[in-house]
Amino acid sequence: MAERLDGIPTLALGKLRGLLLAFAWANHKCNHSYTFSIEELPAGAAVHESLNRYFGKSASKVSVTPLADWRAAVERSLYKWLFQFRDLVRPHAASALTDEQCQQEMVGTVLEALVAGLQPLEVGRVEIEPRGFYECAWDDFVIRGVSRLFLLHLGVSD
Repeated sequence: MAERLDGIPTLALGKLRGLLLAFAWANHKCNHSYTFSIEELPAGAAVHESLNRYFGKSASKVSVTPLADWRAAVERSLYKWLFQFRDLVRPHAASALTDEQCQQEMVGTVLEALVAGLQPLEVGRVEIEPRGFYECAWDDFVIRGVSRLFLLHLGVSD
């Protein structure tokens, strides 16, 4: 049943949003919180135009670096961000969330939902120079799908 649902882009996008929210929640700590989201960008003729409309006056500069191997770049960011709670887990504690093979499966599940839901044609890393506070640290990716444009945001704020 799950495989059939992943074949429907709207349902796969919902699954992706749910997974990102669950991982953000699992990583929250007492003095800072995480934001993992996938946002549909405003319609525009060009990626840069859509990003500028999305960030508005909050960014003084927005740039995009196209990624030839986008899957590897997004996968690295997912590993970095989705498992920030590692420092809170007792050493050698048996947990699916700390097991490397399970983490590979979880990142793979998130990537599968991303591919099924967004149907990426091209992906770029987004760099912004915020005018004020944006997040303490983040990775942003712009994803042009078959019919829509999305921003994948992985970040933390205190």
